[in-house]
Amino acid sequence: MAIKLSKRSEELDREVNEKFVEAPKKLTSYLLITLVLSVIIFIQNLYLLNDSTNPQFQLVMKKGNNDSEEILSTMKNSLLMVSFLAHDFKAVSLDTIENIDTFDAGTKYDLYYNGYGKYEFNSSEISYFRETNGLDIFEDLINDVAVQVSGISKSNTTALVNPLMRTFTHTVGSVSEMYDEYKATGDIPEHFNEDTLKLGRSANNIEKFAKFMKNYPQISIIISFISTLSLFVLVNVMLFRNDSKRLILAVVFTESFQTICLFCSWASQYRYYYKLNKVLTRFNLAKLTIANGYTFLQIMLILSFTIQAIWIYNFCTKKN
Repeated sequence: MAIKLSKRSEELDREVNEKFVEAPKKLTSYLLITLVLSVIIFIQNLYLLNDSTNPQFQLVMKKGNNDSEEILSTMKNSLLMVSFLAHDFKAVSLDTIENIDTFDAGTKYDLYYNGYGKYEFNSSEISYFRETNGLDIFEDLINDVAVQVSGISKSNTTALVNPLMRTFTHTVGSVSEMYDEYKATGDIPEHFNEDTLKLGRSANNIEKFAKFMKNYPQISIIISFISTLSLFVLVNVMLFRNDSKRLILAVVFTESFQTICLFCSWASQYRYYYKLNKVLTRFNLAKLTIANGYTFLQIMLILSFTIQAIWIYNFCTKKN
């Protein structure tokens, strides 16, 4: 009798040990895949901190139609006039003004989260990089005019950019408020039309969006680091417990923050690209194209969705 009980006890211990090891064996490969993908996403996020690596979009100025030529001419002359006024009325000859190529067809810019890079004309080399709210193309163009004017007049670029940006921000904010009043009352202010008000509102929205996206690399890196670190903790704390369903749910929950962050960034930038490109195409002002940074963002999002799909599938097919 004692021998039978002893054998039975050994069998029970063996069954418990088999169950104890079964879950980790099945989940180890999934955890390794998840860790590798999560580390790849984290490393790619680190590249976002580099000022001149992986631009999100590329902007190429075009020779537009009659309406756009008039718009560009007005913008250029207005910016130049404000530039001169902002710099103590310092005189610059008309011949040198013609050398300012900000709005010339073929002028090319790379747009980053934290600035823009301008190419040498008809070259694949970037001439210089300027820190701005990079996805705000209006701020980028204003900066470029100021850089060239300050170069011509031998003046301080920052001293020229700051009053220009204050003037522009105040003007855009005022026009955006007029648009709100127009939507509420239906009355269009004197010397304005609906298209002008809409353009002011769009510029105001782009400015706010670009300011937020300038901080996106830091936010994304923090979330990615926490997500990757949490996976390591889960491996050590939960893998060797016979509680595989809870492990699966913990991984899905941990990775969901990273997935949400990537998806929101991808969706908001796609909306930015679609809306802005629609306006630029309408007037044939410029061509906005997707660059490496946005492509890598899409790849990271696919990797993050892959992680979620692996673990959700695991959860749905888990019997215990």
